[in-house]
Amino acid sequence: MVGFEVESHPKIIYLTGSNIKQNTKLEINEIEMLTGSYIRPDYYKKGEIMFNGNICEKDNAIIRDFWITLNISDLKEFRKSNEHKLLNFKEIKKIFTFSRNGKIGCGIKTTDDEVVFLPKKRLEALTNLEASEFHILESSYINPLFYKDGETMVFGQKCYGNNTVIKALNLRFSGNINQMHQNFEANEPNYYYSDNNTSNFDDFDEFSGPNDGYGGRLDDDFINDVLDGNPDAYWNID
Repeated sequence: MVGFEVESHPKIIYLTGSNIKQNTKLEINEIEMLTGSYIRPDYYKKGEIMFNGNICEKDNAIIRDFWITLNISDLKEFRKSNEHKLLNFKEIKKIFTFSRNGKIGCGIKTTDDEVVFLPKKRLEALTNLEASEFHILESSYINPLFYKDGETMVFGQKCYGNNTVIKALNLRFSGNINQMHQNFEANEPNYYYSDNNTSNFDDFDEFSGPNDGYGGRLDDDFINDVLDGNPDAYWNID
């Protein structure tokens, strides 16, 4: 949900990203641009039948309809004029998991080919998704924040180096869970097959799972996305 704090309005107005896109054509990573624009909500009254068939129990609690008016009517000019309000969100290109030192981690690759790492359990807790569902996050957005060198981390340990350990992922879904499943399933063949139409299910097909130097094996996703396709480069990964 996206919350709007509105001038001279006592309540936060909550809408979904889909609501906003249908009304404005803006993506979920662009919502900060709406600061300075206008919104007019219309609420159900007590006793009215709502869209789901239930009876409204309280005045001005649930939105019946809404109208957003951009501060510049032309969408192209609006984006250009409000571009400075954007946060540094990056679109997710691919998500993969890998095993290292007995722990399972996740790599999130963005469209600029940068990769962000975090534990599988942390991404499961953040998204409420199983690891087998992580792929539906492709086309969603992240704005990762990292601990700074010398900063004390959550378990009391000190961080050494910048841009190495994630403090907050700041994830924005491209839709609700059902929509993301539907979007992925519509493009399913592109995910499960490589260019030569051979099955890609085996994590060790391409490089045969070379030793990672710690008693484990490097899977194909890790080699391609982290080591740029060079399995011998594991030595420079902390």
